[in-house]
Amino acid sequence: MPSVLIKKKISIAILGFLCLLAIGMVAIVLSSNKGEIVIVNEATHSVLRGEIEVCKQRFKLGQHKPKDRHQIFYKAWSDSAYEVTIEFESGKRLTRKLGYVTSGVDFKDTLIVKDQDLILRDRTFHL
Repeated sequence: MPSVLIKKKISIAILGFLCLLAIGMVAIVLSSNKGEIVIVNEATHSVLRGEIEVCKQRFKLGQHKPKDRHQIFYKAWSDSAYEVTIEFESGKRLTRKLGYVTSGVDFKDTLIVKDQDLILRDRTFHL
């Protein structure tokens, strides 16, 4: 009889652990916050294509003429930075790792594309 009682206690402990694990996973998913990045082409040349990766989410950018703006929304569910690659019609390529985002905060950033650089500007965030 003691072995049946031990098996029951072990089963309850495992079930309790699995419940806590499930609650933790739900909390992580629900705690992910919104992120927004606006890309503004202030270069004198058109962007042919590009890519932004943040929080393991990858976004492809199409063609953008000078002064064009493009808005991207993402989930900020982990610590991350913006990994940006921009390719101009001329073939020139800019690659940068910019900024910092983390879960628990809503971010709104503006990425400025220049002829020689990528700049993160006008950062706002809310808890």
